[in-house]
Amino acid sequence: MNQVQLRLNLNVRWRGAFTLIELLVAIGLIALLVGILAPALGRARAAARNTAEVAAGQQLIVAYTLYADDHRAALLVGYATDAMVSLNPPAGVSALRVLDQAGEPVSGVAARRYPWRLAPYFDYAFEGLYKDPSILRRYRERSDFQYVVSLSPSYGLNSMFLGGDADRFGFNPAALAAWGSFYATRLDQPTRADRQLVFATARGVDPDGGDPVPGYFRIDPPFRTARSWTAAYDPAGAPGATGHVDFRMGEGAGRGSARSAAGKAGVVHLDGHAGVFGFEALDDMTIWAPRATRRDWVLGSP
Repeated sequence: MNQVQLRLNLNVRWRGAFTLIELLVAIGLIALLVGILAPALGRARAAARNTAEVAAGQQLIVAYTLYADDHRAALLVGYATDAMVSLNPPAGVSALRVLDQAGEPVSGVAARRYPWRLAPYFDYAFEGLYKDPSILRRYRERSDFQYVVSLSPSYGLNSMFLGGDADRFGFNPAALAAWGSFYATRLDQPTRADRQLVFATARGVDPDGGDPVPGYFRIDPPFRTARSWTAAYDPAGAPGATGHVDFRMGEGAGRGSARSAAGKAGVVHLDGHAGVFGFEALDDMTIWAPRATRRDWVLGSP
């Protein structure tokens, strides 16, 4: 190879390589693009999760109204008494017959909660009832699956004011004598079905003792006989601080303990429509209690 050819080959190799400065510039541009795109991708994923969860809520209210249709407009009992779900109910008690997908009876606390009693109306497809499939998979591995699967559905039921809740003054003769029929038992009793809150995204206890999980069978109102919610929403607060309502949705709302203070809760109304609402919008008793006449209404108020 003569000197001219050697010089030409060296020039070709040199022109085909990156300098250190060019490489650093390329890396910087890639990092900049990732920094620009990552938040947008995160928002897109959050929006997709929110859309899926709102859709799940709409399917849940369909099952809820189908139950009422099958029971002559009677609402699903929010949280039943032990006697109601007993396999041998005492005389005078209207028993609730609760069965699993194999036709075997469900009793005890699992039957008192709404999921098993509503399950026939969504074909026992608990996958649609759980936001986090990993939680459902973990529960399926437990010997007490009937119990734990009723504990953490993505949406909690407004059981105190719809159907009655045995732990929230429902079916209590003294409470009914003092306050009258403060909860609805029929589909046509709430006068504003478009405002009446039925389900909301919830957060509650992990039966294995871990951090709170995205899901709980019950949601509680901001007022009962007195204020029961905190005055302001704290994303790091305990689930009970907002009646187990979980404001995990909306732009900027994260997952787990990273929920944003600007997050929103998924809400399903009695007329079938679903949406997302912030803390202030849900801190209003007129959407919780059929008889409520003001935001800070409490039991015993006119």
